[in-house]
Amino acid sequence: MTVHKQLSDYYQNLFNAQGGVPARSDINPLHLKKILSWVLLAEWHGPKNLVPTVVGSDIDDALGSNFTGVNMFDYYPAEVAEGMQEYYQNILIQPCGGFLVRDVAKKNGAVGTLEALMFPLHDERGLRNRLIGSMFIKNKETAQPNNPDKRTFTSMAITKVEYQDIGLVCP
Repeated sequence: MTVHKQLSDYYQNLFNAQGGVPARSDINPLHLKKILSWVLLAEWHGPKNLVPTVVGSDIDDALGSNFTGVNMFDYYPAEVAEGMQEYYQNILIQPCGGFLVRDVAKKNGAVGTLEALMFPLHDERGLRNRLIGSMFIKNKETAQPNNPDKRTFTSMAITKVEYQDIGLVCP
């Protein structure tokens, strides 16, 4: 079973148990133990302001840097920022799951494919401004670990966006 499928099943079970979008506090890392290194949590602080709060170690290794605590939109190239904005807003506003595939490249020319699956969560006030997701990078050259220049791994193009019905309406 793929990382994305395991996260999707876990989220759908939470959604069904909660009768809707689960809270960030409903996430139990013990139930994600087999895939935790490919899981991330993020907070949406408004337009073009997405900050990962937890990033799995395999994601860090694949990207060659840790993006915890930084606004991802500071690192998205201009050509993909609007598409990423729409993707995250659809997930949180609809709400729904979102699957995205991006071609990515390093400054040295190495190319890979990044797959991300994201689901909405709500905070302690009931606001849908949190995300849980899984990320996987295929056909990649391993980046240098702990690289201080997070811009060494950049997006080239969004090649696929699909939305997943979680029991409500999808865009």
